[in-house]
Amino acid sequence: MQRLWERLQQAPFWRAPLGFGLALLPGLLVAGWIFYRATQTWGLGANSDGLTYLVLARNLARGWGYGRPTPLGGWKPMTHFPPGYPALIAGLMRLAAVDVDTAAWWLHACLALAVPGLAGLLVFRTTRHLAPAAVVTFYLGLAYPWQRIVTWVFSEAPFILLVLLTGWALARWHERPSRGRAAWLAGLAAAGTLVRWIGGVLFFWVVSSLIRRAWHTRHLRGSIIVLLLGYTLPVAAWVLRNRLVAGNAVNRPLAWHPPGFEKWRVAAETLADWVRPWYATRTPSQTWALAATVVLVSAGLVLWAWHREPAIRPDLGRWLAFIGWYLFGLVGAITLVDASTPMDWRLLAPVFVVLVIVLALASWVTLARHWVTILLLIWVVYRLARITWTYDGFYLLDRMHHIGGALRNRAWQTAAVWHGIRRLPPDVPLWTNELPETLYYTDHPAFQLPMGHVTREGRRWVYDPITGRWKDIGPAAQGDDDAWLRALAQQVARVRGQIAWIMVDPTQRSRLATYTRCFVPTRVYADGMLLRPRAACLEPTEP
Repeated sequence: MQRLWERLQQAPFWRAPLGFGLALLPGLLVAGWIFYRATQTWGLGANSDGLTYLVLARNLARGWGYGRPTPLGGWKPMTHFPPGYPALIAGLMRLAAVDVDTAAWWLHACLALAVPGLAGLLVFRTTRHLAPAAVVTFYLGLAYPWQRIVTWVFSEAPFILLVLLTGWALARWHERPSRGRAAWLAGLAAAGTLVRWIGGVLFFWVVSSLIRRAWHTRHLRGSIIVLLLGYTLPVAAWVLRNRLVAGNAVNRPLAWHPPGFEKWRVAAETLADWVRPWYATRTPSQTWALAATVVLVSAGLVLWAWHREPAIRPDLGRWLAFIGWYLFGLVGAITLVDASTPMDWRLLAPVFVVLVIVLALASWVTLARHWVTILLLIWVVYRLARITWTYDGFYLLDRMHHIGGALRNRAWQTAAVWHGIRRLPPDVPLWTNELPETLYYTDHPAFQLPMGHVTREGRRWVYDPITGRWKDIGPAAQGDDDAWLRALAQQVARVRGQIAWIMVDPTQRSRLATYTRCFVPTRVYADGMLLRPRAACLEPTEP
């Protein structure tokens, strides 16, 4: 039996050009079909960040710049999100003369095929065998952690492609170091940073890899200099632009807020979902046990491969270095910059894709050497494929196909209130409780409606979305709850503006009562309304 397996491994089919295409084609077909089925009816899903990306891309394609117009002729530059992802969509809009939704769909359709295909090519480059490459391509084309990213408007999708391209370029540089290849590495690292700020870890990943080889070799130091200049100049230029136009590099103040238990719990749930998804009922202890199992089994398999096959160490080490740098950068960003960043399925998606490559390489030089262990490996891959197919069938092929994803689902896209807002003259100042949604669906400039404060035990508290905490802003005064409402009503009346209250999300209905104390509806729809200030709130109050 062992001899039969060895002869099967050495069959010419696994290295023939025709076999190459036939081996990767099933995975690409599965990836394309799942993506098309999920987005066929309502398009890509999106959260508030995704809608903001689409608004930015639309404004870039119009030649307005990177930001958005505000009522009364103002302009708000964008610094929180880097420009790479909206610029890709805007470029497709201009190139193909299509709208923003179509451009985003075609971009993600290409990514849905490119990432599994490139991952398979990278595995083939190391193993020189099509069997593990075909398995990786098929599994990533099917895997819900990747499909959930690429079927939504998330910048993680192009970022993951840049990660794989950087890994390929890094391997090419190690084969034959040159300044030209170092320039490619610099461009990819800079592109990763300008797509996602955490893409800065690509620079540290590449630099650490080059330094280990080139620091004591005089004729290779030029590659490091090219890398430093090629990366620093475009990124520094954009950061300087942000400082000049907005006074802040990334619109996030430095502060100390390390990730707490809740974030680590979400990370553990994400790891557990990779082997036993969310539709399975789990206790907290089972979640932590599954997460620990993923880590320990992966570490054990990698160590086994590391000691058994020295030839695979360079490629294995490079991918493991990326995982380490990425996790370090993610924890560092949460600790110092943005406490609201979760360690969830979205942020850990790059780790998932790279981990699939790592485990495929490790399995090929360990478990795939003997016919007994290869049967075990086939059973494990089959079980993982069944689990992810169950998720794909429920969430992507059924629910997302018929209902849509989050803020681009059927209810949001067919809301009647958008038609009412579009009928307003473009110069009418607008305040809204759902800013990204209103900007995207109506293309009408708007302000974020102030939330006001909450009174607790004689103190006033406001929610800070940056730190994720409530801030004490002082003692409450008699009648204080209406003071900010009257000030808002007078501000809206002064410019003859209106309030657009969006109630597609049912939870917004309970908050409406606060604003109706100083605002009266002018147009009412099933999922929202337009309001103007009450005359009583425009009268000056007695001192």
